[in-house]
Amino acid sequence: VQSAVACYRPAVVQVEHVELALLVRLRTAAEQWVLGLHDAYGPADFATPAAALRFQSEVLRNYDAVTVCSDDDRRIVDHAQVACIPNGSSIVLGPYTPSATTHLLFMGPFRYGPNLDGVRKFLRDAFPAIKAAVPATRLRILGGDGAPRIVANDAAFAGPDVEVVEHRDDVAELLAQCALTVNPLQGIRGSSIKLIESLTAGRACVSTAEGARGFRDAGFESLVVVDDVAAMAAPIVGLLQDAEERHRVETPDPARLAPYQWARCAALQAALYAQLAGPSRA
Repeated sequence: VQSAVACYRPAVVQVEHVELALLVRLRTAAEQWVLGLHDAYGPADFATPAAALRFQSEVLRNYDAVTVCSDDDRRIVDHAQVACIPNGSSIVLGPYTPSATTHLLFMGPFRYGPNLDGVRKFLRDAFPAIKAAVPATRLRILGGDGAPRIVANDAAFAGPDVEVVEHRDDVAELLAQCALTVNPLQGIRGSSIKLIESLTAGRACVSTAEGARGFRDAGFESLVVVDDVAAMAAPIVGLLQDAEERHRVETPDPARLAPYQWARCAALQAALYAQLAGPSRA
């Protein structure tokens, strides 16, 4: 970090994730520093109240701005300048093709613990009821690098209608092949990129309330929110059995989706940098 600052003399340095926040000790008077919090934190997340206070006074106050990706997270972080930069879809809005299968898709690298925990709970608490109602249902899990190895000895993933695949670049094609996506996450912060990518691609997403952070109040008909993982079964069965209703809700709403497209979110980030850098360096 010191070498990069000395070499490039940046106007703004952005540090990603709270775990790297202590790098701000390397700042000089020449830069503005931003802390990007993909998962926001609160005082209760620290081991002791004293540790929370120490982080606030000795680390966070030395940042000029903090970014979060949902209004839920904005309300948690105590800083003078908190900017909400939503997670945006890199899948662009385009021609919509109605879904035509009974396949479900979960997108979430297992390197992030809540993804693995969430889909395992889905397989245990919701998938059996879905299979009983719609026997042709299959679940494809896009679990990231090493995913099949990680669950090789896990009985929950051993069913013939469950497919675990590694990282794939053809996410848009996988979305086109499914009927809808599932987002069974719990106990998370931030927001789910896979959720907004699903809606942009014209596929409904059935999500837990916690998994829908950042998008719950956007008015998406294609986002079906339930209280917990077990409660996901009923709306999934309903959408699989009623193609007409599924096609109605999954049709993308360009006006509501526009604020969550990658270019729009990147523009918000650029505007923050310009503000911090000032007219001479923006």
